[in-house]
Amino acid sequence: MLAEAEREAPTPLVLVSDAANAAFRDYGGWSDEALHGTFILDGEGRVQWQTIGESPFMAIDNVVAEVPRLRALTEKFTRR
Repeated sequence: MLAEAEREAPTPLVLVSDAANAAFRDYGGWSDEALHGTFILDGEGRVQWQTIGESPFMAIDNVVAEVPRLRALTEKFTRR
């Protein structure tokens, strides 16, 4: 059963675990060693927003707030 907060979430959140770091390397999250990365991907797997750095990104509320704006931009440009 989903918690109330999960039912009210504006969009589903998918977390990916990649022990070999292949996906993370593909998205630029690796230099000499693994970095921390947070990404918003659209339905086609394109990066719409990202942050990569030495420290974990902790402003999750900012990411959740960004999703509707990015969704609107994506819809605007895909209708052309």
